[in-house]
Amino acid sequence: MDIDSTYSTDKFKHLLYDIEDIEEEQMTQSNIVKAVENIRNLSEFLIYGNKESNTYFEMFAERNLLG
Repeated sequence: MDIDSTYSTDKFKHLLYDIEDIEEEQMTQSNIVKAVENIRNLSEFLIYGNKESNTYFEMFAERNLLG
């Protein structure tokens, strides 16, 4: 698997949607584990994007997930 397919825009968008869905669910142990894993993956995307382009950060900022 090459780097570009690992860090595809579609995978990044899917992670963003998953994080938003978790916010709306009741917090359970499995949801917490899923949230932590998604945040870890989002962090990897943002670090990769910082080296390649600002696309992922811009998409992240548009969603206002930290708010």
